Amino acid sequence: MRGETRTLRDDLTVATGWTQFQAVHLNTIEGAVLALEKDYENALRLLSRALIPMKARGKRPEGYLDVARCAAWVLTKAGQKADARSLRAAIWNLHDGRSGFWPL
Repeated sequence: MRGETRTLRDDLTVATGWTQFQAVHLNTIEGAVLALEKDYENALRLLSRALIPMKARGKRPEGYLDVARCAAWVLTKAGQKADARSLRAAIWNLHDGRSGFWPL
């Protein structure tokens, strides 16, 4: 699966309709894929990297929600339920109803 996400990254360019913010979405997608492969440490690393362009460009709260919900899901799968609960509690303070990540 990891190779498929790298191919996806190569195909998603401005010419195909993606913007400079594609790193946010791709890191979130790759993080979720790595979590499914039980590579939780690298999944969380990629999700952390997804936050960098959002901070630099002033992305809207729903972007943070997507990454945070995915990270909470990864923490739960990794057995870190207390950390996942803490993150979910923080998520409630960001909620604006437009997030798109739906954990499995």
